[in-house]
Amino acid sequence: MFPVKIFDGKGNFKTEISGETVREKAWSKIVGGYNPVIKEPKGQEARKIICAKEGCEKTKIVFSHNARYCSTECGVEYHNSKIKENRQKRKVNKKCRECGKEFEGFGNRSYCNDPCSSRFKWKYVKITKTIGISE
Repeated sequence: MFPVKIFDGKGNFKTEISGETVREKAWSKIVGGYNPVIKEPKGQEARKIICAKEGCEKTKIVFSHNARYCSTECGVEYHNSKIKENRQKRKVNKKCRECGKEFEGFGNRSYCNDPCSSRFKWKYVKITKTIGISE
């Protein structure tokens, strides 16, 4: 923090407050104090956690009551892996409506690939134009 100069109402210089004093006053209003040695907010207890991500055995000292990971990267990797696992569980074996080929897909998918889907759509367009139905 930088030092702060204080002036009176007429613009005359009164005093200067050091950066340390400014930081201590700011932290005392926010979290009840600041300890510059270990940089932890006063009034909050530190606790040691072991990272919850599989394969990561790192430990970390945290001040948050709900921290579970040693870093943001570990948390993101863990959640992305869970999303992939859930996505794999939802896959089912289906049969393409156009060519009859077996494929692995999700509940709402009806075609094995884009060409089959396009072929079906063009057939639908031709049929609707032939019988005079417009959308």
